[in-house]
Amino acid sequence: MTSPPEQSEPTGHPGPDRSDDRSRDFGISDPVAAQQLWDALILARGGSPVISAAEDAVFRFYLPLAHTLVQRRTTLQPDHLAIVEQAAELGLAKAVLAWRGPDSDGFFLFARAAIESHIRRY
Repeated sequence: MTSPPEQSEPTGHPGPDRSDDRSRDFGISDPVAAQQLWDALILARGGSPVISAAEDAVFRFYLPLAHTLVQRRTTLQPDHLAIVEQAAELGLAKAVLAWRGPDSDGFFLFARAAIESHIRRY
């Protein structure tokens, strides 16, 4: 297992988009807004008392990803929808808390894997 990347100061710019526009298919279409949220979260993790607000903002920004991944499951029973949505949201929350990258590069794929892992459990 590799250790997470070292934290650094926020970059203040979105950097190269390495997601190949895949995130747009999931309702995440503003890389500048994503980077601003990550900058705030990285600053908050550095000792600011507003860390939970920053984490919550990042979570809410990527929530459409979790919901879209649930909706794309064609074999999902309607009575299990709420449970699977909660599992997807839990996967996203864990991804936000675990991410230690200096910016948003790579987070989309990281979060998607975490969400899909939680969905598969239900």
